[in-house]
Amino acid sequence: MSATEIGVGVWLVLVAQLVMNAAAYASTPFLVLHFSETLGFDAVETGTAMSVLLLSAKVLPALTGPLADGAGRRLMTVAGMLTRALGFAGLVIREDFWWILLMVFLIGLGGAMFDPATNGVLALQSPAVRPRVFAVHLQFLNIGVVGGPIIGAALMSLGPSGPFAGTSALLFVAALVLGLAARAIPEGEGSSSSLAGGWRTALGHRPFLRFLAIMTSWWIVFAQLQLSFPLHAVRLAGDERWASAVFSVNGIVGIAFAFVVKRLYERWQAIDNLRWGFVLLIMAFSLVPVGPGFGWFLGCVIIYTLAETIILAGGDLLVARLAPEGRASTFFGMASLAWALGGTIGNYAGAWLSLHGGAVVPWLVYASVAAFGALGLWSYREKAVGPTEASPAGGGGVVHPAGDEGVC
Repeated sequence: MSATEIGVGVWLVLVAQLVMNAAAYASTPFLVLHFSETLGFDAVETGTAMSVLLLSAKVLPALTGPLADGAGRRLMTVAGMLTRALGFAGLVIREDFWWILLMVFLIGLGGAMFDPATNGVLALQSPAVRPRVFAVHLQFLNIGVVGGPIIGAALMSLGPSGPFAGTSALLFVAALVLGLAARAIPEGEGSSSSLAGGWRTALGHRPFLRFLAIMTSWWIVFAQLQLSFPLHAVRLAGDERWASAVFSVNGIVGIAFAFVVKRLYERWQAIDNLRWGFVLLIMAFSLVPVGPGFGWFLGCVIIYTLAETIILAGGDLLVARLAPEGRASTFFGMASLAWALGGTIGNYAGAWLSLHGGAVVPWLVYASVAAFGALGLWSYREKAVGPTEASPAGGGGVVHPAGDEGVC
């Protein structure tokens, strides 16, 4: 196998990620409807259940990431898929509130086990192949965004619990196949130190912590894809069905643009691409109130999606580059805390601004948050030591001169 080829075990992980993401988008969009309409939960109960899901999925990786580095990424990958399958199955079995809270906790925990482990496997790849690996990873995620809701809508024909039963069965089968083929998944060098040692390594890594602080601004505005964007689409079109157009455009453009992003990250360093991704982000939000009409708004969604694709790939590549050997899952797990914090702020702020901010102010606020992130990235400089993401030591890729632009 050449230095730029993706191995069978990595393809296995990528396909597993596609299945997990498709299953999530086939079921989670129906959770609020299931809780409020089918189970009759009030607003507080529904909000509590969704908060448990978010926090378990995005806070627990700080624990499960170091465990994956120590106990094994193969084990955590399969266990995470099985845990999520159990959570979805449990939604079908019983309907009382405390049982539902336990099940959504398991759904979140499954993702918290799976994601740092699989990202750790992808980060093991050589710098020459990483841009392609993470481009495929991003493309598969977008396929799940587009295809998952279609699968979920089809499963609704089986009844209100159809999406949960169907995705549970899919994940059980996928976990069985993954378990049987797990030996093919590259494990890498595990860390022999304690869980606390992993946290100390991450919390003592100042460039990593600065990067997480900057990326919190990204997760604040990323939350608007699920909140402000669809709400604005409905207001412009006057029909709730048009909210789905936002997700369709976002997913399709993301799929099409993923391999362009691969070329960008082969040619330039992650930090440079991230900076220009944030510039596109500022443009996307600033332009929304400028032009009238639904077509103009979808054009802004396209610009946002280009920025999103660049930023998501760049964030993963930069975390992989910053992580010391044997600590990739730990660093990816800790990085999810920025998502938990930024996503929570974005949800509350977006909900308030959508109700009270009018037609212009919310978009200027989001553009300002993106500008804050861009300024942080332009001031983020560490002396480069070693190869770029695109070229391993001694390789023939594009190597930038050592200086302030690197992020080692």
